[in-house]
Amino acid sequence: MKRLLFFLFLFLVIPSCSKEKRLETVGLLHDGGEYWELLSINGKPVGFQRTAFAHVEVEGQRRLQFELQSRLTTLRHGHPTDGTIKLSSLSTPDGEFVSATTYLDSGGSSPIQTEYRVEGDKLLVRGEKSQTALPWNTPLGGPETILRRLLAESVPTGQNVVLRFFEPTLQQPVEATLHGGNIEKVDILGTSRNLQRIGVMMKIGVGESALPLSTTLWIDSGGNVFRTLMSMGDTEIYAVRVDKETALAGIANGPNAELGQIGMIQLSRPIPDAHNADTLTFTVRLKTGLPQSRFPESPFQSVTPLSDPQNAAKIRVWSAVGDDPSRVGNPAFRVGQAQASPEDLASGVLIDLDDSSLKALAATVDDSLSPWQTAQALERLVHHYRQGTSFSLTFASSSDVLKTMCADCSEYAVLLAALCRSKKIPCRLVLGLVYSPLNSPDPAASGAMAFHLWNEALIDGVWRPLDATLGQGGACAARLKIADVDLAADSIAALTTSILGVIDQLEISGVE
Repeated sequence: MKRLLFFLFLFLVIPSCSKEKRLETVGLLHDGGEYWELLSINGKPVGFQRTAFAHVEVEGQRRLQFELQSRLTTLRHGHPTDGTIKLSSLSTPDGEFVSATTYLDSGGSSPIQTEYRVEGDKLLVRGEKSQTALPWNTPLGGPETILRRLLAESVPTGQNVVLRFFEPTLQQPVEATLHGGNIEKVDILGTSRNLQRIGVMMKIGVGESALPLSTTLWIDSGGNVFRTLMSMGDTEIYAVRVDKETALAGIANGPNAELGQIGMIQLSRPIPDAHNADTLTFTVRLKTGLPQSRFPESPFQSVTPLSDPQNAAKIRVWSAVGDDPSRVGNPAFRVGQAQASPEDLASGVLIDLDDSSLKALAATVDDSLSPWQTAQALERLVHHYRQGTSFSLTFASSSDVLKTMCADCSEYAVLLAALCRSKKIPCRLVLGLVYSPLNSPDPAASGAMAFHLWNEALIDGVWRPLDATLGQGGACAARLKIADVDLAADSIAALTTSILGVIDQLEISGVE
């Protein structure tokens, strides 16, 4: 899952023609064209990005077509991974968003393609097997808005420019503040260039729940972006404008950047027998934002804000392991109140309920069992048939997982959701953090909280957590829930936006 996160970060924060070996782009907005960038993490090449503009006519209307393609090749715990993400959008000549298509190929046989189109006061979001409509009350710019602004007009030193646009890969409005910095000498492919530093602070979403994301650009006097940097703790993600051959050569020698430990949140001390604890209380703090806006209350998680320090809270988590489906930990929740939506039983590209192998596996669980017993049996079934762990896929479908049964938490959560839904048990995916002892030979090793996906099944009006990766008959207390993940529109936007609110933002100062 970390690989997907960094892949989308590279895609999101780098506003991304080269003619032969020229790196400058002249008249990109007026004449169209393309340019290439080399992507790197901590100095190691990981992929490339291609950006293109073209003027087209669609249904008799003039449109600006913006295309962005990224390919990322990395290692996750020694496993090579490779994937491609593409965006193609249409905007009016003055920059208003009209439509877009996103495409994610993460190495499985079921790429995820999602279409977006504005119709009146609605934004239609269409996956391969589903369609939803979201409110569209205020016109927004297209995903090329930052690049369009830089190419059209300078940002004076010391001044701010505020832009608002729609980002399809997140299904969210974005407010970006561009700050004009000083001119600096920057080395680009051995050539020293005088480039202006532009700081970009983005707020993804609206209101108090908006998520922060910052990046830095270096541009020439024509608005051409030559270098982009995003820092996340000790990790530096760069994009540098190069010629096409150099960009493509960046992945020619295979993956060499390891992402396995990136994004883990270190603890000050280990948690003894963490996965068997009845309850755990975490003291957390966010650099920006309030913990209660990132971590939800649930039947097995309570969030108590603290006044000192600011942006802090105590999060108590109860174990859901056991055979009593009426038991909840958080007293604010009562049995029988929760309800399912049609999406919690729906089929899709990732959750393929029509697959014959899925139906055959689900049929091995006795129909005479209660719903909770059935959900527990399906959790044990996935855990039992696991054939080890593979990090080569970013996000595979339930059909793909059944072919090898060798995947990671993302895929096992998708498979368990599919099995539960095939038994008419509403089931969803959950994103959060789970305790990892880091497998260190040192008994004093602190351990960490690692990003993880698990499930919740609706049993007698309670969303009860399950975790096929651990297979304990319910999810343990050594975890922090961040968000439900909606896969109804065959989109990973919910997953991405939820991670953005926590990664490089969260500190855990104590565990009780």
